[in-house]
Amino acid sequence: MTARSRKIKKSLNFFSYFLNYQKFVYLLLFIFLFFFFFLFFSLSQEKLWDGKSKLSYVVYKENEHIQVVVFDPYYKELTNIVIPQDTFVNLARGLGKTKIKNVYNIGINEGLGGQLISETVTLSLALPVYHYVYGRSLKFEIGSFIENLKFVFFHLDSSFSFAEKVNFALQTIFSKDIKQTTINLDQTSFLRRAILVDGSEGYIKTPFMPQLVQSLFNVSDEVFTVSIMNYVGSTVDLDEIKDTFASLGGKVILAKEIQDRKNAYLKDGRKIFCELKVNDKQLAKEIKKYFQMCNLEVFDKENKNLEIFFLSLEE
Repeated sequence: MTARSRKIKKSLNFFSYFLNYQKFVYLLLFIFLFFFFFLFFSLSQEKLWDGKSKLSYVVYKENEHIQVVVFDPYYKELTNIVIPQDTFVNLARGLGKTKIKNVYNIGINEGLGGQLISETVTLSLALPVYHYVYGRSLKFEIGSFIENLKFVFFHLDSSFSFAEKVNFALQTIFSKDIKQTTINLDQTSFLRRAILVDGSEGYIKTPFMPQLVQSLFNVSDEVFTVSIMNYVGSTVDLDEIKDTFASLGGKVILAKEIQDRKNAYLKDGRKIFCELKVNDKQLAKEIKKYFQMCNLEVFDKENKNLEIFFLSLEE
């Protein structure tokens, strides 16, 4: 091979190397931009959980019992509350009554998605949750890297934001001292075996929620007072609202049905499902998570007790 040929070959090899290097740089740049926009989009999503307060969510999986998970990062406790799938419940938003195993699919058909099962568990069973996850097995184990990886990247049908998923996964992976407890509601006084209206066997709720379960959902160290005004004909059950606020740590001092609808509209004339008026900003933030369908107003009022006015309006 002549010197000229070797020079040409060397130039071609360098040019080929330069092109491959350039492709590699472009690939790295593309990957960087992809993850940058992915993280920017994910972190810009609304976050209901700050990683410090209690986290409560409902898990639905085909052919398994429903599960409510309460995670307390301060005390490093995670409680799994198991609800039999044939428990009879009042659907939220006045959509009827059914076994809890049917609620998720009804939500899909009604265009509400998993939000319906969150609202139903919160109101009908007085187990306040503000997130839902579809398809996460009850066999999930705290500290499992693989399970947490699947939860962060592959559970697409979930109300968790990406940042909340990452936060929860990191806390449960690296905290080896998390105490995990399971409570089966069918083994407590809260559920009673009965013949349901369709003739099948199932469970119905009783007024006797165990104190251990109710205390899991308290959002304030102090008892706050609640005034409830429910418009006649609305889709909300007054007793269910009272039970839900009791689980959150509230004391109902007034609960009545009212006829007056003159204040049942926002300024733009649009109907609202309910309205929360709270005089404590931190409490307002916590309560709003469990009543995401509500309009929220924070007002100033000198009172030793925290007050919440709940006005449920007909949809």
